[in-house]
Amino acid sequence: MSAVTNPIQACSEVFVRPRAVFEALKTRNNWSWVPFILTAIIGSLPGYLYFTSVDQDYYHSLLKMSPDFRDLSPAEIETALSFTQTADIAMYVPIGSVLAMIVVTAIIAIYYKAVTGSDEENLAGFTDWYGACWWIGMPTVIGAVISILMILLGSADGQIHPSLASATSIGNVLNIGLDSVWFNFANSVRLEMVWNYYIAAVAIGTWTRFAFNKCLLLASLPYVLIYGVWALFLIF
Repeated sequence: MSAVTNPIQACSEVFVRPRAVFEALKTRNNWSWVPFILTAIIGSLPGYLYFTSVDQDYYHSLLKMSPDFRDLSPAEIETALSFTQTADIAMYVPIGSVLAMIVVTAIIAIYYKAVTGSDEENLAGFTDWYGACWWIGMPTVIGAVISILMILLGSADGQIHPSLASATSIGNVLNIGLDSVWFNFANSVRLEMVWNYYIAAVAIGTWTRFAFNKCLLLASLPYVLIYGVWALFLIF
C-alpha cells in the first residue's frame, strides 16, 4: 500500500484509504488545517445559501406550522417572527456553524483521548485527536456539497424547504415537515454520519491495538447516546 505523502492527497484518500491517512498523521499532525478549512467553509455554506435564497414570507409561513408556535398568540407569533429575518440569520449562520464545529470537535477529541487511554502503546494526545477529528468529519463536505446543489436547483421564487439545507438528512429523505416534533431531530441525522463512524473507527484502530468491533463501538457510542436520549425526550 502506497504511503500518503501530503495533505491534499490525504483529503481524497481519507474517503477510500483512511488507514493510510491516519498512519501518515502519526508523524504529520500539522496537516489537519486543510480539512478544518474545508469543513468550516463548505460545511457552513448550505445554511448561508438557504437563508439568502429563501423567500422570507414563505419561510415565516413554514415557521408558523412549527410545534414551537402552536401555543403562541398572534401577537407573540409576530414578535417571534421579527427575530427571524432571513437576512439577519444568513449573516450569523456561518459564524455560528463554524463555532459549533470547533466546540463539538473539541468535545469529541476529549472523548477519543479518554476512551483510547487504556492502550499503553497509544501516544496520541488531545491535539492529535483534535486534528484527527477534522479528517473524520470530511464526509460532511460531501453532504454539504449535495445540499448546496439542491438549494441552487431549488425553486426560483424562493419557496425552498428548510430540509434542503441538510439534503442528506433523514428529514429530507423522509420528507418530514416543520409541523412535526421530529423535524430538528431528523434533519440533524445525516446519511454520511455512517461514513464518519467508519472513518473514526479506522482512526481508533490505527492508533491503538483495539479490535475493530470495539473501535466501531467507541466511534458510534457518543452519537448513539445523544440521539437516543433526544429521541426518548421527543417520545415521552
